Amino acid sequence: MIMRRFCIRILVGVGLLVGLGACSTVEQKGDASTPAPIAGAEPQALGSMIGLSKGMPVTELVELYGQPKEKTKIERDELVFERWIYVEPFKSRVDMVASRMEEVPYIDPLTGESKTIQEPVFTQEMKHYELKSDILVFDGKVIEWKQSTVMVRSLD
Repeated sequence: MIMRRFCIRILVGVGLLVGLGACSTVEQKGDASTPAPIAGAEPQALGSMIGLSKGMPVTELVELYGQPKEKTKIERDELVFERWIYVEPFKSRVDMVASRMEEVPYIDPLTGESKTIQEPVFTQEMKHYELKSDILVFDGKVIEWKQSTVMVRSLD
């Protein structure tokens, strides 16, 4: 009888140790220093122009990324700059948004009266993001650039 209780206590103890040990190991995915994205937040502009560098010749720029969507000449104090703009699809997402309100019949559970209440009607909203790379060129070389996202919304 004593041996039986001892064996049961040992088994329960080992079971608790294994169970608690399994709970203490939590795997964290991703980099802890990078915060999780906020729902509905716009994505960061991280386009494919990572090989861009100051002083890069425009011939190399065209070899890597092709011709820009738009070229504009800028003249300042007898200096001629060029503004090259590249636009590429970046990301798409679908969100459910309240598009209108609708009256819905409702029975009050306390009084039993039939009433109507306003409830939102949800519709899919498509968000298409494009990455716009704006590059400043002087004397046939890249001197500066910036990237931004452009969002186009549509209700389906």
